[in-house]
Amino acid sequence: MKHQTPWPRAIARLRKRIETSFSRLVRSFHLHVGQFKTFWSLRGRVNLKIAAHPGTLA
Repeated sequence: MKHQTPWPRAIARLRKRIETSFSRLVRSFHLHVGQFKTFWSLRGRVNLKIAAHPGTLA
């Protein structure tokens, strides 16, 4: 069995911030609802959600 080394504190905080940001995006854009067969369908869905969001292009 390999011995796991603990993450340095700075990397752990950065990882937590990134994971929190991704989970907020998934919840706010409802990306967990649909199943996307291709990267392009996921990308299109995200682009539509961003374009429909008020104040995005201001």
